Amino acid sequence: MSRKVRITALTDINREKGRDVKANLDWTCWMIDKLSVEKPDIVCLTETFDTRETPLDHPHMAQTLEGETVSRMKEKAKEYNCYIICAFIEQRDNGIYNTAAVIDRGGNVIGKYDKIHPTISEVDDHVLPGACAPSVIQTDFGKIGCMICFDANWPGDWKALKDAGAEIIFFPSAFSGGRILQSLATIYNVPIVCACFEQCCRIIDRDGLIINRQGVYQKWVTGVIDLDNPLFHLDFQFEKVEAIRKAYGPDVHIQVYEEEGWWRVLPQRLELDILDIIKKYELETLDAYIARSTSVQDKNRLNA
Repeated sequence: MSRKVRITALTDINREKGRDVKANLDWTCWMIDKLSVEKPDIVCLTETFDTRETPLDHPHMAQTLEGETVSRMKEKAKEYNCYIICAFIEQRDNGIYNTAAVIDRGGNVIGKYDKIHPTISEVDDHVLPGACAPSVIQTDFGKIGCMICFDANWPGDWKALKDAGAEIIFFPSAFSGGRILQSLATIYNVPIVCACFEQCCRIIDRDGLIINRQGVYQKWVTGVIDLDNPLFHLDFQFEKVEAIRKAYGPDVHIQVYEEEGWWRVLPQRLELDILDIIKKYELETLDAYIARSTSVQDKNRLNA
């Protein structure tokens, strides 16, 4: 069966000033209790959610992995049998980092990502930039990656993360990212989950279209990503499109992206599995077609 992942992203809509870390953690835990009815596989929290609207500078925000923030999120992950992306300022022996810790269903930290591109003001406040190598983390549903806030402005790092195997990229952030995120999802054909401070958390599919977004009456956003449902290119596959349409009729929705020359098969019945359709019709994914085309071009390219 294809891998369908239920995702929830949460922002801080509690705008009361002069809070402390305990109040922020209490509020976040209360919200996770409420959204647990969604039965998410993974919950993404916003950047530095534990210190929002506090007077703390970065050195005083910093905690170790054994601190209150990660400890309480570990408890919630274990309680609700879900992964949690916990973005906070981490204190290490060599300094402090803007970090996204990935906590598994058992309450264990299984990986971390350090913000590669902290803002100038963060660096001035002693936040160290993370290593540039992509950080891919294995979960029980697939491989994930994280980028944080200002990282949105360096698209090459997103490509590196996709090329390294990330099947979803989570984006804890202070700002929403806007069209940047949809552009990145479209260009690199990778789902992106945005948990931002400015109340527009959203889940963006690999085609760059928004599956769901947070609104005034919705305190979090939830959606399902099928990791095994890819994009295809129309080249050499027009007959396959029509064969699938004829065989399945309304049991599948064939989404054609006219201007991009892409298409996609979206099963409309639970018992229909995209992997079976891909195998039966020997469908070539967009990624595979681009890779094959690149190989042919390189073999026939004359040295200038």
